[in-house]
Amino acid sequence: MRYEDLIFKIPIESPTYKEDSEFVIRQIHTILDARKTVGDAKIVINTN
Repeated sequence: MRYEDLIFKIPIESPTYKEDSEFVIRQIHTILDARKTVGDAKIVINTN
């Protein structure tokens, strides 16, 4: 098998990517600010 023979999926950015990304960033900031307020330094983030 050669590299030239491989078929790659070309990523396509979703139309709502910018809004979705901004939402996630706001949520993460909210979580981090809340943890900082209560003095709990343990942060667990699960992603897929």
